[in-house]
Amino acid sequence: MTIVKSGIDYSHISWCGGRRMTQLTGPLADLSPSRRAALLARLRAGEPGPDSDIPRTDPSQVEAPLTAAQRSLWFVEQLNPGTPTYNLPQYLRLRGPLDVEALRRALGRVVERHEALRSLLLERDSGPIQLILPRVLVDVVVHDVAGRAVDDVLVEADRVYGRSPLPLDRPPLWRAGLYRIAPDEHVFVFVVHHAIFDGLSFAVFDRDLAAFYAEERGGAPARLSSLPARYSDYARWQVGRLSDERLRALKDFWRNELGDAETADLPTDRPRPAKPTGAGAVAAGRVPAEVCAAVRELSRQRRTTVFVVCLAAFWVLLHRRTGARDVIVGSSTAGRNHAAVANSIGYFVNVVALRGRFADRLTFAELVDRATRCITDTLAHGDLGFEEVVRAVVPERGSGRSPLFQVSFAVGGGQAGPPLAGLEVEPLMMHHGTARFDMAWGLTFGAHADVGVEYSTELFDREHIEGLIEQYGEILAELAGSPQAPVSDDAT
Repeated sequence: MTIVKSGIDYSHISWCGGRRMTQLTGPLADLSPSRRAALLARLRAGEPGPDSDIPRTDPSQVEAPLTAAQRSLWFVEQLNPGTPTYNLPQYLRLRGPLDVEALRRALGRVVERHEALRSLLLERDSGPIQLILPRVLVDVVVHDVAGRAVDDVLVEADRVYGRSPLPLDRPPLWRAGLYRIAPDEHVFVFVVHHAIFDGLSFAVFDRDLAAFYAEERGGAPARLSSLPARYSDYARWQVGRLSDERLRALKDFWRNELGDAETADLPTDRPRPAKPTGAGAVAAGRVPAEVCAAVRELSRQRRTTVFVVCLAAFWVLLHRRTGARDVIVGSSTAGRNHAAVANSIGYFVNVVALRGRFADRLTFAELVDRATRCITDTLAHGDLGFEEVVRAVVPERGSGRSPLFQVSFAVGGGQAGPPLAGLEVEPLMMHHGTARFDMAWGLTFGAHADVGVEYSTELFDREHIEGLIEQYGEILAELAGSPQAPVSDDAT
């Protein structure tokens, strides 16, 4: 277990789009309104009714189907039940005069507002469903740890909360605790199962918790706008849109997109074990501010996003390291293209495989354009859950391998935590010594870019990963500043 002090949010490099990650759809915010509208128009061309209203259903309907994202996670969970693999933790150091009862009441109001926090997943004869409860017990357990070091408290909090499984059929699918170090210093813990929560849900959770906390302390009313649709409304709407014809079209697209792709193996320091243990570690690096400025300028010139330019450069890294003319990288879509769910808590993300194709004399500008088309096509066909994509493509399943891809990539912003009135809030990060992929890359993009890579220690040495991070920065510097340069490296 590693306590992270570097300021890099390693939580965003996990499987299904961890906290604060923009990934594919979030970078649309980087665009001007006209450019964003143009890109979305390209996405929506030919897609049947993506912007139709999500009908509100009778609140007495307490059962709903699983979304495509939930079905994929349910499938994975059944293969390895009773583990904390899909726990999403938030650890916050709070300095100042905390009103514990106000915090508890505020959390209760967040749970009341968002039905996903009152739901569970059950197996029926017809398959899994989500069940929404009218209320759940809301408590914040207080632990007195007076005088202990914050690092020690964080380790204990992670053991008690972060590593304890959250069974999908037992409510609530979250837990909260508070460690009192001193009268004016606490560590707040909120851990929730990924089946009802995603990375962007943390932004919603933090905003709503802060608003309710301020009101409960006697401040101004929260004044949060009403939610146009419940998560169960969204689930019914999504399932209703997937007609047999639409499902066939989606499966055909992904078969054509990925069916003939071959896995490009990165050179490893050790042979791949037949039965991986999942042991992992993290390595970090930084891309300088002047390179990030060149990335932003190129994204402006090519009428695309920062994510696309960074993805194209990452494809180049894999291409040069393997010599392959075909590389696949995993990422995830935010799944919140409909305005009715923009401010909702729930599990909307979907894992996708992004295929980069290389040709002779291909320039970086051309590869960026290819990456833009790849993203728009992926978003336009993102209704099919990852599990269904895997089944449709039927990839060759090698021993110890994830389906379709072994390397994931994400780009996002930093994490601030909820702005709780009267308190100084500091997010605390940890890494648990595991890895779900060969490598999972996350870029926290600001004035400069912090790079965090979670990697399998069964395959790679730290020096190897640090070398890859350095080479990636060199590729960004080389090609973002000279986009007409060829991407192939004669040394490969």
